Amino acid sequence: GDSASGQPNRNHYFLATLIRQGHSVFTTNFDGLIESAGADPRVDMICSPIVDSEEFAACAQTPPTLALFKLHGSLRTRTAHGWCDARHTIQATLNSVGQSGVDMKFDPGKREVLQLTLKARPLIVLGYSGYDDFDIIPVLESIHSDQELIWINHTGEPSDFRHVTWERLAQRMTAGNLGAFVKKPLDFIYGLGRSGVRPKERLHVFDVDTAQVLDIIAYTFRLALIEPEGPCHPRQSEAMHSYFTRWASNRSVQDCDGYYIAGRILGAMGR
Repeated sequence: GDSASGQPNRNHYFLATLIRQGHSVFTTNFDGLIESAGADPRVDMICSPIVDSEEFAACAQTPPTLALFKLHGSLRTRTAHGWCDARHTIQATLNSVGQSGVDMKFDPGKREVLQLTLKARPLIVLGYSGYDDFDIIPVLESIHSDQELIWINHTGEPSDFRHVTWERLAQRMTAGNLGAFVKKPLDFIYGLGRSGVRPKERLHVFDVDTAQVLDIIAYTFRLALIEPEGPCHPRQSEAMHSYFTRWASNRSVQDCDGYYIAGRILGAMGR
């Protein structure tokens, strides 16, 4: 496992297996848990994650065989000489995310990879809140695609399983009756249908426990779900904990960060 960030769990093994089968995985997480799961001999999926602008630009021209895209960077990456530190690629502040511009206008390689993938393949969203107004959500709102979009609203209750189509979502949004659903991603999905970015009949929200989703996808694609060996609780090293404590203390959001983002947005609009 990844001694710096913890042990991969069932979800990481599932994603690594999907990558091995030829599916593309995009993540905003910095850790190396998917890679660690892939390195397990039971999965046998060794890949170098795509973590910075240069690598994304190269992938837009020549897509990788094993596609793990880390949209906000990574703690480490693989080279011909093994694993190396990649903390300089991490984007976790308004300044760093803002450098890509609203909907990644200043990071064309990353945007191009997303556009090529979203136009060619269905999108399943797992474990993502949608509370992002600067890069990922604006990109998804701007790329037209006829593919399915399935948003999983995790409940943590194994007995829950509700499918909400765009028409039912529109009724709930109008009535203000969202039930257990989180409003932010619903605004986004509702807007996709209203604007015609995606066909309404191809937009779906599922109120369900994520573990059930993994079982359903595994059954559909005939994948063997691999369980982690031993405990999978995070075991963060003292050095890594100390690094993040210092990192966070030096990056509290200041007023100037907000002005910086506003300036980048206005610049992207030609003002």
